[in-house]
Amino acid sequence: MLVDKWVLNPRRLERDDALGEFVYRYFRGHGPATLVDFAWWSQLTVADAKIGLAVARSRLTEVRVDCAAYFLAAETADAALVPTRPRQRTPVLALPGFDEYLLGYRDRSFVISGVDIVRVAPGLNGIFLPLVVTNGRIVGTWRKKTTASGVTDEAALFEDPTTAAARTRAGKARRGFDRAVQDYARFVGVPYRQTEKPAAPASV
Repeated sequence: MLVDKWVLNPRRLERDDALGEFVYRYFRGHGPATLVDFAWWSQLTVADAKIGLAVARSRLTEVRVDCAAYFLAAETADAALVPTRPRQRTPVLALPGFDEYLLGYRDRSFVISGVDIVRVAPGLNGIFLPLVVTNGRIVGTWRKKTTASGVTDEAALFEDPTTAAARTRAGKARRGFDRAVQDYARFVGVPYRQTEKPAAPASV
């Protein structure tokens, strides 16, 4: 299908305005983030990224963290910066592979350690596994198989539960993950089954 047949009245933006719209939409979906994150994600030059930022600046809110400038859409700033109770039933999320939560930023240290990144992207060959996220941090990977008889998942958490505290954290993560996949199974209208395996050792 040709775009002209779907978009009957497209917006026709000049180049600088188009860059501003690009910057604004990135920060609306990914903020708080840095201009470096945007340039890396978009593959634009830093010069073009700065032009876009200048155009979109009035629609963005800037936050300084450790002397670095982070931007987000002004209309979402209050909700993002003021702590609120999570809306989902569990603080644990089961995200797909190649999710923007990880791939949308150049600096990923806020959500995962350098040691654990090789567990998400084995061999660092460009393949990213589905993510288990707890309270904003990536704590494991998972796989699923969906058939008419149900959804089967297999979770691999990073932390080795050798201490009581680690076992408690792992238990909470596992229960929260189960609820997240149960929600998915309920959405697609099939039963839910689970399996589990220990996390693979990190390797470079």
